[in-house]
Amino acid sequence: RRRLKELWRREVQGVIPPFDLLVRTRREAYAAPFAALRSMYVTEINNDASRIAFRQNGKARWGEEHILDYRGGEATEFWAGRYTPSRHNMSAPDMTFSRFAK
Repeated sequence: RRRLKELWRREVQGVIPPFDLLVRTRREAYAAPFAALRSMYVTEINNDASRIAFRQNGKARWGEEHILDYRGGEATEFWAGRYTPSRHNMSAPDMTFSRFAK
């Protein structure tokens, strides 16, 4: 697994353009908390992502919450990341989701 990550980082990531990812899943997966999409959260300083921010349709301001407190909702943009360095995985990137379609 580490070898695949290293190959991705060194040989693939820098040469492919940004792309959109479409994820299709079973209906029951939509009832899971958003944090279920992340691989790990233990504490504020031991995680892959600990905070989320979201912009709702028609709102100028972003909402922000702790990732485990977010209960879902309609959003036009969504960010998941962290403000403090993690002791777990310092290379985990912030993620931004946008251009949602129904």
